[in-house]
Amino acid sequence: MREPDIPEDERPKIKVTDRRLFDSDGNLRDDAPSPLLDESETAPTSSPKPAPGGQLNESVTVPPGTPPAPVEGVEAVDEDEVIQKSARRLNLADEALLKFIEEQYVGGLLALGAMPEPQSGQMVEDLDLARLRVEVLTLLQESTEGERTDDTTKALEDVLYQLRMAYLQKRKVAKL
Repeated sequence: MREPDIPEDERPKIKVTDRRLFDSDGNLRDDAPSPLLDESETAPTSSPKPAPGGQLNESVTVPPGTPPAPVEGVEAVDEDEVIQKSARRLNLADEALLKFIEEQYVGGLLALGAMPEPQSGQMVEDLDLARLRVEVLTLLQESTEGERTDDTTKALEDVLYQLRMAYLQKRKVAKL
């Protein structure tokens, strides 16, 4: 992309400040700004004394209810925004969970011979695979107890009921 022909003195001045703490090798840069101290704060008047073994032993007391000091380069967090983002993430998780339940259900129906395979159009019955699909969904139900939405819980219960009943019916027919 070609830069427009603007005289040098009329171009906007841009200042770039490198605030990265580490260099490309992962080592702490010598000129890196301290992420712990705000530049407006003054350095402590007394230096901390080393503990036995040469380690510094500092204890800081912060009165309760004191908001955290702002850290340079870090934006303040709005709690309401975090809650809204979490709710959106949960909706995505529910959609993914519903999709997984659907995939297990269709796989179970295929394994039970309740519907033809899409590629071949043939009815194939594999009761061991169908039982495995039911076990996976049962494990999912147990591991996500109390964390699912009502819609997801209802879908999971319905799918499990249908697959279990179809499996039992096929096993009953297979034993006769």
